[in-house]
Amino acid sequence: MKRKWVNRLIALSMTAVMAGSMIGCGGNGNDTSSGTNETVENNAGETVDEPADSGSEGTENVSSDKDAVTVVYNTNNGDMAKWNLEGLYDGEVNWVGYSENELDNKILLEMTTGAKTFDIAITQAAGAKQFGSLGLLEPLEPLDDMDDIFKGNVEQHSLGEDLYGYPLTGDAMIMYVNTKIWEEAGYTEDDIPKTLEEYGEKAIHLTMDSSGKRGDEEGFNKDDVVQWGTMYMGGSVVGNPWELATLSYGNGAKYIRKDYSNNTCEVVCNSPEMVGTLQFIKDLADAGAMPEGYVGYDYNEVDAQWISGKIGLFINWPYLLDRCTGTEMEGNVKVYGLPAGSTGKSESCLGGWSVNVFKDAPHKEEALKLAKALASAEANYNYCKLQGSSTARTSVLERQNEEYKAAGEDILLEVNEAYLASASAGAEMDLAQTNAAATDCQQTAAQYINMALTGQLSCQEAMDQLKVELEDILAANDYMQGN
Repeated sequence: MKRKWVNRLIALSMTAVMAGSMIGCGGNGNDTSSGTNETVENNAGETVDEPADSGSEGTENVSSDKDAVTVVYNTNNGDMAKWNLEGLYDGEVNWVGYSENELDNKILLEMTTGAKTFDIAITQAAGAKQFGSLGLLEPLEPLDDMDDIFKGNVEQHSLGEDLYGYPLTGDAMIMYVNTKIWEEAGYTEDDIPKTLEEYGEKAIHLTMDSSGKRGDEEGFNKDDVVQWGTMYMGGSVVGNPWELATLSYGNGAKYIRKDYSNNTCEVVCNSPEMVGTLQFIKDLADAGAMPEGYVGYDYNEVDAQWISGKIGLFINWPYLLDRCTGTEMEGNVKVYGLPAGSTGKSESCLGGWSVNVFKDAPHKEEALKLAKALASAEANYNYCKLQGSSTARTSVLERQNEEYKAAGEDILLEVNEAYLASASAGAEMDLAQTNAAATDCQQTAAQYINMALTGQLSCQEAMDQLKVELEDILAANDYMQGN
């Protein structure tokens, strides 16, 4: 069955960008894709222009040094050739970068045709599962300090007991508060919402029309709103199903329940808990507490809404704090852990990136050695410092906190505290994360969520129809069908 998955993915990569690739850009806020030329850099520090269409022949910048371990990575995350590995690995490394929109497709085309160009890949959250399930990746030995890595980050890069990616960075959603709007409403630190119910109540009160009426006051005009209590990270990209997943997990819901022991799964997205979570979001939208336009949002549009200073509360990835610099929100934002759902807990779905070794790596022994070095606590600290990414390790978080305390960076301490709460209780996204089903599932979920939020379908109808579509997608792609 794996060959069928491979063939479908190759065909898909020719015509579409994988929806799951947007996950990683949400994690660090460096989504700089613009259709302009990218650059790739080799281990000698030389760069060559990389055309935006990297599917063409002869665009790789692979070192002529046959002894170098070649690592392919996403240039949207920055220049990995600048990663400090001093004292961690003394071999030659050839770094080859592609834009995020091209990375998955490039890996599939190269590795499934037996080209054996790359040894290691740095892939986004779906990557280790996806490529591991296709038989492209080498199962990895556990690190000596695996207990230092958040459990959810290990699980999201594994298939059952097989680990296919050493967690490099993590990502978990946190809650942002516009302190200016918050204080103008008469709220204090004691009023920070601890539950989703409180979150909704506060969001409505923070909403204001042009006459100064609040969302819970008589005479409020929801068609003339100038300040919104919250917003939803919705739209035609993956932010939509991911935020619904995070809110739903706290209510005990899932899109798909998986049984790795039997390689089976059950679509449960139309459960009362998930439908109720979607209805919670829809009710806030109907009350005027959210700006309209979520159908077309991408991360940049979402960020623009937030940094305009007109949104009171927002649930998003940690990267958003960086986007506040030099805007209306600089100095007017605080961050907190996620509000709890009906289970009494909050549980963010997790993003992040991992280090993968290809099964057909031309320098497999050295690649496995380098992979362990890249995944070490010291390398992780250096990488997160270089890229401004969230760590997947407790010890790195603690090291960062000591530095933030010494520098008086209270807001960064708050981000780490909120992130720790979310990441330690986080779980892998339960939508399909392997084979061609990953793309179809996430895009289809986004479509039905949007239809519910825009009133084309009721929340129950949307989730009922999504269940049928997901079941068809999973069966068509032979995803966890018990074989």
